[in-house]
Amino acid sequence: MPIDVPKSGASPPGAPQRSAPQPGKPQTGVPHTGVPHTGVPAPGIVSPAPLASAVTAGEHTERLLLGERLMRDGLISPAQLRTALQEQQRSGEQLGAVLVSMGFMRAETLAEIRADDLGIPFVRLAALTPDPALLAEMPADFARQHGVFPMRREGDTVVVALERPVDILAIDAIKRRFWRHIQVVAAAPRDIASAIRRHLDARAPDGAGTEGANDVEEQGIQDDVVALTDAIIEEGLRHAATDIHVEPEEGLTRVRYRIDGLLEQGESLSREAGAGVMARIKILSDLDITERRLPQDGRIGIQRANGRVDLRVSIMPTCHGENAVLRVLDRSTISLNLDDLGIAGDDRETLQRIIGQSNGMLLVSGPTGSGKTSTLYALLLAVDSLTRKIITIEDPVEYQLPLIRQSQVDPAIDYHFKDGLRSALRQDPDVILVGEIRDQETADTALKASLTGHLVLSSIHTNSAVGVITRLLDLGVDRYLLGSSLTGAMAQRLVRRVCGSCGVERAPTPIEATFLGAGAASRMVREGKGCRACRGTGYSGRLALYEIFLVDLACQDILAKGGGEHELAAYGRQQGARSLADDGRAKVLAGLTTVPEVLRVCPSAVGSACVPEIL
Repeated sequence: MPIDVPKSGASPPGAPQRSAPQPGKPQTGVPHTGVPHTGVPAPGIVSPAPLASAVTAGEHTERLLLGERLMRDGLISPAQLRTALQEQQRSGEQLGAVLVSMGFMRAETLAEIRADDLGIPFVRLAALTPDPALLAEMPADFARQHGVFPMRREGDTVVVALERPVDILAIDAIKRRFWRHIQVVAAAPRDIASAIRRHLDARAPDGAGTEGANDVEEQGIQDDVVALTDAIIEEGLRHAATDIHVEPEEGLTRVRYRIDGLLEQGESLSREAGAGVMARIKILSDLDITERRLPQDGRIGIQRANGRVDLRVSIMPTCHGENAVLRVLDRSTISLNLDDLGIAGDDRETLQRIIGQSNGMLLVSGPTGSGKTSTLYALLLAVDSLTRKIITIEDPVEYQLPLIRQSQVDPAIDYHFKDGLRSALRQDPDVILVGEIRDQETADTALKASLTGHLVLSSIHTNSAVGVITRLLDLGVDRYLLGSSLTGAMAQRLVRRVCGSCGVERAPTPIEATFLGAGAASRMVREGKGCRACRGTGYSGRLALYEIFLVDLACQDILAKGGGEHELAAYGRQQGARSLADDGRAKVLAGLTTVPEVLRVCPSAVGSACVPEIL
């Protein structure tokens, strides 16, 4: 697996260049259904002239047409367009890519608009059941390189989804190598990448289990440390793992992958191969390969066809050798959009109202790995960064965001959250994100900043939204300061999403119906049966459960009178606040997740006697 390779879609040296069609000559690379061209394109097919003009149109045309259309439809503001055009002049990227990278619009929306402009149908691949015969003909590497996914066969024509439907070189490659007659439809890049992972990457020979397919040593590369390390990392990226663990034991080195929040067994290496992999990881991370007694932290950058992936490396000495964990930071596999994170309805409106205020403080709570950073980033991207200055103090900076000043703390040089926060307040900010509140000084400074015309966002480790207030009091924050400064608190947990390929509906069991509440017995729930796309687990991807607690005048009065978490929680219930379990019930009934998943992250939601029976 190369560490730095050219971006997908770049023409290799000597490759034929795109050119406008010549009159009277057949047009290669144009989507074709086998029907002679009559000057009128078939449904869903781009005629040669529009396709050629789309390919050869200059930068000015894209600016004019795309920018004006987006403003006309109310998808971006004139100020956002001006900012994006300035960034485009600096970077040289296409305007649409700039708009997406700056958080002004979603990649899916851009893909749908471009398809509509070209007269090409736009499809969503999440619930697609592709033709197995077509999947067997196309390798995953080819599909990933050209951004294509085969959908179905219609007579002599094969319908294929392309992330770049005007890419004549990709269309030519498909026609030369696979099917002569194809019909092109458009799909979002994220949908195509997800479909490739679910359907093409998941293929295995009949009778071969997951462990056999993943056993790197069986593939004859255990003596090649470079290939072995690359294969381990590629395996994790292929399954969208969030962490890759390399764990030495007495007689072997174990590799495990955290996928959808749970660890799954990977390869088992010999001690010698494991030591070689550890040395290779250190070299890639620019760490000291001779140091085996002290922890070390580093970073690896990998250029893939769908963008750059960063691996945050942590190495720690243990009894049997050094243990490595590679945290995968892949922007292409996550969505920093409130809708995609599962925040909708009244909760979405509440959060939009909070981040629209000029001052106040919102804290996000939850255990490590519950998605707090993704939620905070999504909230920042929902803030109008053109008219408001945003500064973050993080440990570490996981994803670089456009138009946001991000600073990383470094305890090694005595630069902590409290130091970064004090410095940020002298930078004329409107919005400040503090990665985590860990001590009284940081909490006091953040709360006081929210009183002086700043909107402050941060995270804290508690089990519930109301528990945020108790935690701040435990840190020594004064009650009067807390009541007047804190706007709201939010708790969240991540649950696995029912697999879109094998999910089926069924009636809830009596115990599940009891948990789901009145009327649930007549409703249907969904569960995954297990397939290759989800590695037999029945789940693919994750979404968040949320609960929000707002601090109003009544809450301030409870705090002033010495009330605590129980009194505040009782008041919240009286006001109709939803708990994590309530949000979980709603998402189970919506077919997004299952009761066992909700109880896994919210075990106190029902009596302990019921939990084992459901799980």
